[in-house]
Amino acid sequence: MQLDANDDGELSAEELSSIAERGQRMFQWADEDKDGALSKKELETMKTRGEAMRQGRGGRDDEQARD
Repeated sequence: MQLDANDDGELSAEELSSIAERGQRMFQWADEDKDGALSKKELETMKTRGEAMRQGRGGRDDEQARD
């Protein structure tokens, strides 16, 4: 994820807003019990899924398919 979307060497309000929106989506994705907080288990799961996605192994859907 590149923060400076237009590569002008500066972060605009729009670019920062985009980062905040992605962060919110990531939080909602990771907050499995929807309690508005990320537990240690949820953070560890988010890290594992993120690593798997970066390595092309998938994420939540792959884990659910194995259960």
